[in-house]
Amino acid sequence: MNIGVVVNVIKSPKAMSNYSSFYTHIFSNGGFVFSKKEKKKLREFYYVVKSLPPSKRVNLAILGKFQFLMDELDFESAKKRSKGKFSKPVSKNKKPTRKKSKKLQKPTIQEIIQSQKNLPTIGMGLKSVITVPKVRLEDVVIDAHTKQKKSQDKHILYVAGWSLNDSEDDGLRLSD
Repeated sequence: MNIGVVVNVIKSPKAMSNYSSFYTHIFSNGGFVFSKKEKKKLREFYYVVKSLPPSKRVNLAILGKFQFLMDELDFESAKKRSKGKFSKPVSKNKKPTRKKSKKLQKPTIQEIIQSQKNLPTIGMGLKSVITVPKVRLEDVVIDAHTKQKKSQDKHILYVAGWSLNDSEDDGLRLSD
């Protein structure tokens, strides 16, 4: 461990804001899992440094304590513990993983047309279910809203120049 890194961490107010920030700045290069005793010693060192004013944090006594602490830490076993801690646990009751489903292919136009040919449609021989009731002329009540504005002729419309009177030829005659 480089002593310059430790001095920068101790000087930095951001790194010394809390214990976890201090720990991650000091041991940023590798994942170490220390024993409970080692963690306790690291935390005690942090609180000793934190209790000092920022101007007196970097001195030979503090750096000596840190060097002594680093000599006591067992980095090899901490590295082994980190491999076991961060690897995926193998359990007997492991749930089966879901297989990724394949994406469905879009049907072609010919398949869509073929599938729709078999469906019943209105107008192709089917009878409508809706029945419209018949209304008699006598049943209709005529009031201000239903009264016609113009009187409607009940005569058939004829084409101009033609008549329905019987004539010598086949019943139709041009009128003058």
